[in-house]
Amino acid sequence: PSVTKPEVPTDWWSDKTGLSVSRTSWDTDAAMVWFFNSPSKKAAHEHRDNNTFCIFKDKPQIIHSGYYDAYGNSHYVNYHTRTIAHNSICVYDSTEQYVNWGNNVSNDGGQIESPTLYTYEDIFKPQFQRGEWLDWGYGENYSYSIADAASSYDPDKLDRFTRRVLFYKPDQVIVLDHLGLQNTDARQRDAKWILHFQNQPHLSGNLINSEVPDHIETFDGKDVVQANGKGNVAVRTLLPLNTTTTRIGGIGYEFYVDGINYPVASAMDTVHTTPGKWRIEVSPKAVSDTLVFLHTIKIGDDTR
Repeated sequence: PSVTKPEVPTDWWSDKTGLSVSRTSWDTDAAMVWFFNSPSKKAAHEHRDNNTFCIFKDKPQIIHSGYYDAYGNSHYVNYHTRTIAHNSICVYDSTEQYVNWGNNVSNDGGQIESPTLYTYEDIFKPQFQRGEWLDWGYGENYSYSIADAASSYDPDKLDRFTRRVLFYKPDQVIVLDHLGLQNTDARQRDAKWILHFQNQPHLSGNLINSEVPDHIETFDGKDVVQANGKGNVAVRTLLPLNTTTTRIGGIGYEFYVDGINYPVASAMDTVHTTPGKWRIEVSPKAVSDTLVFLHTIKIGDDTR
């Protein structure tokens, strides 16, 4: 018999998993924003990606980077599963050492390895917590997520990383981040706000440093634009007031971390996946123990 079926929701949140997903509609021209912050990392198959988000419009616009070609290989442990490959924040200290299964891996300035969980009860123990979801809400024309991921980082580095993501439908995203940095007087604390793209983004302002021409270039502008398929995004840095933006990518620099590129070991499937080729790193010119990043993102299509 014919029955009335409920409307499929366009806004969804799983507090136990730590994932919110919000769409403008279920039509093919819809925009989608999702945000992730897991209360407990599920080692060993973990990605160090708390407080990250992605945006889809026709095709992936702001993406996760990296490619799953083999479990545990060099690309996997040095890039694909690391914070540097996601749209989060890294705080670089050249003296810091990172490990994966007891082996030294690349220094990306990101989140730490979680201990392996052996039983179901381990998920809920305080020592295994890696993120806290503070609030989530939605309405007819918005979704709003607030989460803190400080416990995913070395506590000697930072004690706060609260991210607020407001998706004001149909095409506006505001990302507000509060960081509390530790030991800024004695240790290197180079904060980097990171976004990944499939295609090369265009940056405003003047080219002020060309570490590797066409691959690692720094600009003094505030605006970034990238297009993929029929969609695009326009990103603007509002805070801090004094920043630089570095664009990294291109052949031989797609998966670049701390002076080394970690390529995949097999041919990538670029039809069903978006491994990523470019990223930006927004850095404040001055270091302080309290740091605020504020960015606006406009989601567009081929007509605007």
